[in-house]
Amino acid sequence: MIALLALWTALLLVMPLVALQRARAAGRPPALPAPPNRPTLLVRPCAGTPPWLSEALRSTGDAAFVESVQIRFTVDAATDPALPVAEAAAAVLRARGLDARAMVASHPGTNRKAAQVLACVAAHPDAAQVVVADADVDLASASFGLLCGPLSVSDVAAAWQAVVETRGETPGDRASAALLGASLHAFPLLGRLDPGGLVGKLFAFDRARVDAAGGLEAGLSVLGEDMALAAALEARGFRIVQHAGAARSFARGRAMDDLVARYARWLQVIRTQRGGRLWTYPALFLGHALIGVAGLFMAVFQPAAGLAVIAGALIARLLAAAVAVRLGGGRVRASLPDLIAADVLLFRAWRAAVRSREVVWAGRRLQRGPGGAWFSDADT
Repeated sequence: MIALLALWTALLLVMPLVALQRARAAGRPPALPAPPNRPTLLVRPCAGTPPWLSEALRSTGDAAFVESVQIRFTVDAATDPALPVAEAAAAVLRARGLDARAMVASHPGTNRKAAQVLACVAAHPDAAQVVVADADVDLASASFGLLCGPLSVSDVAAAWQAVVETRGETPGDRASAALLGASLHAFPLLGRLDPGGLVGKLFAFDRARVDAAGGLEAGLSVLGEDMALAAALEARGFRIVQHAGAARSFARGRAMDDLVARYARWLQVIRTQRGGRLWTYPALFLGHALIGVAGLFMAVFQPAAGLAVIAGALIARLLAAAVAVRLGGGRVRASLPDLIAADVLLFRAWRAAVRSREVVWAGRRLQRGPGGAWFSDADT
Protein backbone atom coordinates (compact mmCIF):
# COMPACT_ATOMS: atom_id res chain seq x y z
CA MET A 1 0.00 0.00 0.00
CA ILE A 2 2.75 2.44 0.93
CA ALA A 3 4.65 1.60 -2.27
CA LEU A 4 1.54 2.26 -4.38
CA LEU A 5 0.93 5.62 -2.70
CA ALA A 6 4.60 6.52 -3.16
CA LEU A 7 4.45 5.76 -6.89
CA TRP A 8 1.20 7.70 -7.21
CA THR A 9 2.74 10.69 -5.43
CA ALA A 10 5.85 10.47 -7.62
CA LEU A 11 3.65 10.66 -10.73
CA LEU A 12 1.92 13.79 -9.42
CA LEU A 13 5.31 15.33 -8.64
CA VAL A 14 6.65 14.60 -12.12
CA MET A 15 3.68 15.98 -14.09
CA PRO A 16 4.19 19.69 -13.28
CA LEU A 17 7.94 19.31 -13.79
CA VAL A 18 7.34 17.87 -17.27
CA ALA A 19 5.03 20.78 -18.05
CA LEU A 20 7.65 23.25 -16.86
CA GLN A 21 10.36 21.63 -18.98
CA ARG A 22 8.14 21.65 -22.08
CA ALA A 23 7.27 25.30 -21.55
CA ARG A 24 10.97 26.14 -21.34
CA ALA A 25 11.68 24.12 -24.47
CA ALA A 26 8.95 26.00 -26.34
CA GLY A 27 10.90 29.22 -25.78
CA ARG A 28 9.76 32.72 -25.00
CA PRO A 29 7.56 34.87 -27.24
CA PRO A 30 9.23 37.74 -29.10
CA ALA A 31 9.69 40.83 -26.95
CA LEU A 32 8.12 43.02 -29.65
CA PRO A 33 5.59 40.98 -31.66
CA ALA A 34 4.74 42.36 -35.08
CA PRO A 35 1.21 43.55 -35.89
CA PRO A 36 -1.00 41.13 -37.83
CA ASN A 37 0.16 41.12 -41.45
CA ARG A 38 -3.11 39.91 -43.00
CA PRO A 39 -6.76 41.02 -42.70
CA THR A 40 -7.76 40.00 -39.19
CA LEU A 41 -11.21 39.59 -37.65
CA LEU A 42 -11.90 39.52 -33.90
CA VAL A 43 -15.08 37.74 -32.78
CA ARG A 44 -16.36 38.15 -29.22
CA PRO A 45 -19.50 35.98 -28.73
CA CYS A 46 -21.85 37.33 -26.06
CA ALA A 47 -24.88 35.97 -24.22
CA GLY A 48 -26.77 37.59 -21.35
CA THR A 49 -25.64 40.53 -19.25
CA PRO A 50 -23.18 39.57 -16.52
CA PRO A 51 -22.07 42.65 -14.56
CA TRP A 52 -18.59 42.68 -16.09
CA LEU A 53 -19.71 42.52 -19.76
CA SER A 54 -19.36 46.19 -20.68
CA GLU A 55 -15.95 46.49 -19.02
CA ALA A 56 -14.68 43.36 -20.74
CA LEU A 57 -15.87 44.39 -24.20
CA ARG A 58 -14.40 47.87 -23.84
CA SER A 59 -11.06 46.34 -22.88
CA THR A 60 -10.79 45.27 -26.52
CA GLY A 61 -9.60 48.76 -27.33
CA ASP A 62 -6.55 48.31 -25.09
CA ALA A 63 -5.18 45.19 -26.80
CA ALA A 64 -1.86 45.50 -28.59
CA PHE A 65 -2.21 46.10 -32.36
CA VAL A 66 -5.99 46.42 -32.14
CA GLU A 67 -5.87 49.19 -34.76
CA SER A 68 -5.40 46.65 -37.56
CA VAL A 69 -8.29 44.36 -36.52
CA GLN A 70 -11.99 44.26 -37.43
CA ILE A 71 -13.85 43.98 -34.10
CA ARG A 72 -17.24 42.26 -33.97
CA PHE A 73 -19.30 41.69 -30.82
CA THR A 74 -21.86 39.00 -31.65
CA VAL A 75 -25.12 37.77 -30.15
CA ASP A 76 -27.26 34.83 -31.13
CA ALA A 77 -30.49 36.80 -31.51
CA ALA A 78 -31.68 40.40 -31.53
CA THR A 79 -33.62 39.67 -28.34
CA ASP A 80 -30.47 38.84 -26.37
CA PRO A 81 -30.05 41.50 -23.63
CA ALA A 82 -26.33 41.55 -24.40
CA LEU A 83 -26.97 43.35 -27.70
CA PRO A 84 -27.50 46.89 -26.27
CA VAL A 85 -24.41 46.47 -24.09
CA ALA A 86 -22.38 45.29 -27.08
CA GLU A 87 -23.66 48.17 -29.22
CA ALA A 88 -22.68 50.70 -26.56
CA ALA A 89 -19.20 49.19 -26.22
CA ALA A 90 -18.74 49.19 -30.01
CA ALA A 91 -19.74 52.86 -30.15
CA VAL A 92 -17.07 53.70 -27.55
CA LEU A 93 -14.44 51.88 -29.62
CA ARG A 94 -15.55 53.56 -32.85
CA ALA A 95 -15.11 56.93 -31.14
CA ARG A 96 -11.49 55.88 -30.64
CA GLY A 97 -11.14 55.28 -34.39
CA LEU A 98 -11.50 51.49 -34.31
CA ASP A 99 -13.50 49.31 -36.71
CA ALA A 100 -15.98 47.93 -34.15
CA ARG A 101 -19.64 46.98 -34.28
CA ALA A 102 -22.17 44.64 -32.73
CA MET A 103 -24.09 42.18 -34.87
CA VAL A 104 -26.54 39.31 -34.70
CA ALA A 105 -24.71 36.18 -35.85
CA SER A 106 -26.85 33.06 -35.95
CA HIS A 107 -26.46 29.65 -37.53
CA PRO A 108 -28.17 26.31 -36.87
CA GLY A 109 -26.46 24.23 -34.21
CA THR A 110 -26.69 23.19 -30.57
CA ASN A 111 -23.44 24.95 -29.64
CA ARG A 112 -24.46 28.59 -29.88
CA LYS A 113 -20.93 29.94 -29.43
CA ALA A 114 -19.72 27.85 -32.37
CA ALA A 115 -22.74 29.01 -34.35
CA GLN A 116 -21.98 32.68 -33.66
CA VAL A 117 -18.34 32.32 -34.67
CA LEU A 118 -19.24 30.46 -37.87
CA ALA A 119 -21.87 33.02 -38.86
CA CYS A 120 -19.61 35.99 -38.13
CA VAL A 121 -16.69 34.53 -40.06
CA ALA A 122 -18.96 33.77 -43.02
CA ALA A 123 -20.11 37.41 -43.02
CA HIS A 124 -16.49 38.60 -43.40
CA PRO A 125 -15.02 36.77 -46.39
CA ASP A 126 -12.04 39.13 -46.53
CA ALA A 127 -10.67 37.97 -43.15
CA ALA A 128 -7.62 35.75 -43.66
CA GLN A 129 -7.17 35.08 -39.97
CA VAL A 130 -9.58 35.18 -37.04
CA VAL A 131 -9.17 35.79 -33.32
CA VAL A 132 -11.89 34.50 -30.96
CA ALA A 133 -12.08 35.88 -27.42
CA ASP A 134 -14.78 34.96 -24.92
CA ALA A 135 -16.79 37.86 -23.56
CA ASP A 136 -15.14 37.73 -20.12
CA VAL A 137 -11.54 38.01 -21.35
CA ASP A 138 -9.64 41.21 -20.52
CA LEU A 139 -8.02 41.95 -23.86
CA ALA A 140 -5.87 44.67 -22.33
CA SER A 141 -3.72 41.70 -21.28
CA ALA A 142 -3.49 40.30 -24.83
CA SER A 143 -1.64 41.02 -28.07
CA PHE A 144 -3.15 40.30 -31.47
CA GLY A 145 0.32 40.29 -32.97
CA LEU A 146 1.43 37.62 -30.52
CA LEU A 147 -1.65 35.48 -31.13
CA CYS A 148 -1.48 35.68 -34.91
CA GLY A 149 2.30 35.51 -35.31
CA PRO A 150 2.61 31.67 -35.43
CA LEU A 151 -0.01 31.48 -38.20
CA SER A 152 2.66 32.61 -40.68
CA VAL A 153 4.17 29.11 -40.38
CA SER A 154 2.70 26.89 -43.09
CA ASP A 155 1.68 23.96 -40.87
CA VAL A 156 0.30 26.00 -37.93
CA ALA A 157 -3.47 26.40 -38.11
CA ALA A 158 -4.25 27.82 -34.66
CA ALA A 159 -2.61 29.44 -31.64
CA TRP A 160 -4.06 29.97 -28.19
CA GLN A 161 -3.30 31.47 -24.83
CA ALA A 162 -4.65 30.37 -21.47
CA VAL A 163 -6.94 32.65 -19.48
CA VAL A 164 -6.90 32.82 -15.68
CA GLU A 165 -9.22 34.45 -13.18
CA THR A 166 -7.85 37.14 -10.88
CA ARG A 167 -10.79 39.27 -9.69
CA GLY A 168 -12.56 37.11 -7.16
CA GLU A 169 -15.32 38.44 -4.91
CA THR A 170 -16.84 35.22 -3.54
CA PRO A 171 -15.56 31.91 -2.15
CA GLY A 172 -16.59 30.38 -5.46
CA ASP A 173 -14.51 32.91 -7.36
CA ARG A 174 -11.46 32.10 -5.29
CA ALA A 175 -11.90 28.35 -5.74
CA SER A 176 -12.37 28.79 -9.49
CA ALA A 177 -9.29 31.02 -9.73
CA ALA A 178 -7.22 28.42 -7.90
CA LEU A 179 -8.53 25.64 -10.16
CA LEU A 180 -7.80 27.53 -13.40
CA GLY A 181 -4.55 29.06 -12.26
CA ALA A 182 -2.98 26.96 -9.50
CA SER A 183 -3.63 23.26 -10.10
CA LEU A 184 -2.76 20.46 -12.50
CA HIS A 185 -5.95 21.43 -14.33
CA ALA A 186 -4.74 25.01 -14.84
CA PHE A 187 -4.55 25.51 -18.59
CA PRO A 188 -1.11 27.20 -18.60
CA LEU A 189 0.17 23.89 -17.17
CA LEU A 190 -2.30 21.39 -18.64
CA GLY A 191 -1.72 22.69 -22.16
CA ARG A 192 1.94 21.69 -21.91
CA LEU A 193 0.95 18.14 -20.96
CA ASP A 194 -1.50 17.95 -23.88
CA PRO A 195 0.36 19.70 -26.73
CA GLY A 196 -2.30 18.89 -29.33
CA GLY A 197 -5.07 20.57 -27.33
CA LEU A 198 -6.68 23.96 -27.75
CA VAL A 199 -8.60 26.00 -25.16
CA GLY A 200 -11.03 28.27 -26.94
CA LYS A 201 -11.33 31.22 -24.58
CA LEU A 202 -8.65 33.17 -26.47
CA PHE A 203 -7.24 31.82 -29.72
CA ALA A 204 -6.44 32.71 -33.32
CA PHE A 205 -6.72 30.60 -36.44
CA ASP A 206 -5.81 30.66 -40.11
CA ARG A 207 -9.06 30.74 -42.01
CA ALA A 208 -7.98 28.74 -45.07
CA ARG A 209 -6.49 25.91 -42.99
CA VAL A 210 -9.48 25.71 -40.66
CA ASP A 211 -11.87 25.76 -43.63
CA ALA A 212 -9.91 22.93 -45.24
CA ALA A 213 -10.32 20.88 -42.06
CA GLY A 214 -14.01 21.74 -41.57
CA GLY A 215 -13.05 22.91 -38.10
CA LEU A 216 -15.80 25.43 -37.42
CA GLU A 217 -18.61 23.12 -38.54
CA ALA A 218 -17.20 20.35 -36.33
CA GLY A 219 -18.17 22.28 -33.20
CA LEU A 220 -21.83 22.88 -33.94
CA SER A 221 -23.30 19.72 -32.34
CA VAL A 222 -20.87 19.22 -29.44
CA LEU A 223 -20.20 21.04 -26.17
CA GLY A 224 -16.48 21.51 -26.77
CA GLU A 225 -16.17 23.43 -30.02
CA ASP A 226 -12.50 24.08 -29.29
CA MET A 227 -11.78 20.38 -28.74
CA ALA A 228 -13.64 19.51 -31.96
CA LEU A 229 -11.61 22.13 -33.82
CA ALA A 230 -8.35 20.73 -32.44
CA ALA A 231 -9.32 17.19 -33.49
CA ALA A 232 -10.23 18.34 -37.00
CA LEU A 233 -6.92 20.17 -37.40
CA GLU A 234 -4.91 17.25 -36.07
CA ALA A 235 -6.65 14.92 -38.54
CA ARG A 236 -5.42 17.16 -41.39
CA GLY A 237 -1.87 17.25 -40.06
CA PHE A 238 -1.90 20.87 -38.84
CA ARG A 239 -0.19 22.05 -35.67
CA ILE A 240 -1.55 24.10 -32.76
CA VAL A 241 0.68 26.44 -30.76
CA GLN A 242 0.23 27.45 -27.12
CA HIS A 243 1.53 30.88 -26.12
CA ALA A 244 3.35 31.43 -22.87
CA GLY A 245 1.67 33.17 -19.95
CA ALA A 246 -2.01 33.87 -19.57
CA ALA A 247 -4.56 36.59 -20.17
CA ARG A 248 -6.99 37.69 -17.44
CA SER A 249 -10.70 37.12 -17.05
CA PHE A 250 -13.21 39.61 -15.67
CA ALA A 251 -15.51 36.82 -14.42
CA ARG A 252 -16.50 37.29 -10.79
CA GLY A 253 -19.41 37.32 -8.35
CA ARG A 254 -20.38 33.66 -8.83
CA ALA A 255 -21.93 31.20 -6.41
CA MET A 256 -20.26 27.86 -5.81
CA ASP A 257 -23.20 25.85 -7.15
CA ASP A 258 -23.12 27.82 -10.40
CA LEU A 259 -19.43 27.05 -10.77
CA VAL A 260 -20.02 23.35 -10.12
CA ALA A 261 -22.51 23.38 -13.01
CA ARG A 262 -20.03 25.25 -15.21
CA TYR A 263 -17.17 22.83 -14.62
CA ALA A 264 -19.49 19.83 -14.89
CA ARG A 265 -20.30 21.06 -18.40
CA TRP A 266 -16.59 21.28 -19.17
CA LEU A 267 -16.09 17.73 -17.90
CA GLN A 268 -18.94 16.51 -20.08
CA VAL A 269 -16.77 17.69 -22.96
CA ILE A 270 -14.06 15.33 -21.77
CA ARG A 271 -16.55 12.52 -21.31
CA THR A 272 -18.03 12.78 -24.80
CA GLN A 273 -15.08 13.98 -26.88
CA ARG A 274 -11.94 12.55 -25.29
CA GLY A 275 -12.83 8.91 -24.77
CA GLY A 276 -12.18 7.58 -21.28
CA ARG A 277 -10.12 10.48 -19.99
CA LEU A 278 -12.85 11.53 -17.57
CA TRP A 279 -12.09 8.38 -15.57
CA THR A 280 -8.46 9.47 -15.08
CA TYR A 281 -9.54 12.51 -13.06
CA PRO A 282 -9.60 10.76 -9.66
CA ALA A 283 -6.06 9.47 -10.18
CA LEU A 284 -4.57 12.64 -11.63
CA PHE A 285 -6.40 15.89 -10.94
CA LEU A 286 -7.97 14.68 -7.68
CA GLY A 287 -5.02 12.49 -6.75
CA HIS A 288 -3.48 14.82 -4.17
CA ALA A 289 -6.65 14.84 -2.10
CA LEU A 290 -7.19 11.09 -2.37
CA ILE A 291 -3.61 10.35 -1.35
CA GLY A 292 -4.00 12.72 1.60
CA VAL A 293 -7.19 10.95 2.72
CA ALA A 294 -5.43 7.59 2.43
CA GLY A 295 -2.61 8.99 4.55
CA LEU A 296 -5.07 10.04 7.25
CA PHE A 297 -6.48 6.53 7.48
CA MET A 298 -2.97 5.06 7.50
CA ALA A 299 -1.89 7.41 10.28
CA VAL A 300 -4.36 5.72 12.65
CA PHE A 301 -2.33 2.50 12.48
CA GLN A 302 1.07 3.67 11.29
CA PRO A 303 1.49 7.30 12.35
CA ALA A 304 4.92 7.88 10.82
CA ALA A 305 4.03 6.32 7.47
CA GLY A 306 0.67 8.08 7.35
CA LEU A 307 2.18 11.47 8.05
CA ALA A 308 4.81 10.84 5.37
CA VAL A 309 2.09 10.07 2.84
CA ILE A 310 0.18 13.24 3.79
CA ALA A 311 3.36 15.30 3.51
CA GLY A 312 4.10 13.87 0.07
CA ALA A 313 0.60 14.69 -1.15
CA LEU A 314 0.85 18.24 0.21
CA ILE A 315 4.24 18.82 -1.41
CA ALA A 316 2.96 17.51 -4.74
CA ARG A 317 -0.11 19.76 -4.55
CA LEU A 318 1.93 22.84 -3.67
CA LEU A 319 4.37 22.08 -6.49
CA ALA A 320 1.54 21.83 -9.00
CA ALA A 321 0.18 25.16 -7.79
CA ALA A 322 3.60 26.85 -7.94
CA VAL A 323 4.33 25.62 -11.47
CA ALA A 324 0.85 26.53 -12.73
CA VAL A 325 1.14 30.04 -11.28
CA ARG A 326 4.58 30.47 -12.83
CA LEU A 327 3.48 29.27 -16.27
CA GLY A 328 0.49 31.60 -16.05
CA GLY A 329 2.73 34.61 -15.58
CA GLY A 330 2.27 34.90 -11.82
CA ARG A 331 -1.22 36.40 -12.13
CA VAL A 332 -2.94 34.12 -9.57
CA ARG A 333 -2.54 34.29 -5.79
CA ALA A 334 -4.01 31.23 -4.07
CA SER A 335 -3.82 30.28 -0.39
CA LEU A 336 -3.86 26.70 0.88
CA PRO A 337 -7.61 26.96 1.71
CA ASP A 338 -8.16 28.16 -1.89
CA LEU A 339 -6.31 25.11 -3.22
CA ILE A 340 -8.43 22.81 -1.07
CA ALA A 341 -11.60 24.57 -2.22
CA ALA A 342 -10.47 24.18 -5.85
CA ASP A 343 -10.06 20.43 -5.41
CA VAL A 344 -13.47 20.18 -3.76
CA LEU A 345 -14.99 22.18 -6.64
CA LEU A 346 -13.41 19.87 -9.21
CA PHE A 347 -14.59 16.75 -7.34
CA ARG A 348 -18.16 18.04 -7.17
CA ALA A 349 -18.07 18.87 -10.89
CA TRP A 350 -16.62 15.46 -11.75
CA ARG A 351 -19.31 13.70 -9.72
CA ALA A 352 -22.02 15.76 -11.43
CA ALA A 353 -20.60 14.98 -14.88
CA VAL A 354 -20.54 11.25 -14.12
CA ARG A 355 -24.11 11.22 -12.82
CA SER A 356 -25.92 13.37 -15.39
CA ARG A 357 -26.69 13.35 -19.10
CA GLU A 358 -27.80 16.99 -19.04
CA VAL A 359 -26.17 20.39 -18.80
CA VAL A 360 -27.48 23.94 -18.71
CA TRP A 361 -25.56 26.40 -20.89
CA ALA A 362 -26.53 30.06 -21.25
CA GLY A 363 -30.00 29.24 -19.94
CA ARG A 364 -30.56 26.34 -22.38
CA ARG A 365 -30.96 22.77 -21.18
CA LEU A 366 -29.00 20.30 -23.32
CA GLN A 367 -29.10 16.51 -23.32
CA ARG A 368 -26.35 14.13 -24.38
CA GLY A 369 -27.16 12.01 -27.39
CA PRO A 370 -25.36 9.22 -29.25
CA GLY A 371 -21.88 9.77 -30.59
CA GLY A 372 -21.10 12.71 -28.32
CA ALA A 373 -23.69 15.01 -29.91
CA TRP A 374 -25.89 17.25 -27.76
CA PHE A 375 -29.47 18.36 -28.27
CA SER A 376 -31.68 21.06 -26.81
CA ASP A 377 -35.42 20.85 -26.33
CA ALA A 378 -35.80 22.94 -29.46
CA ASP A 379 -33.96 20.28 -31.49
CA THR A 380 -36.29 17.46 -30.53
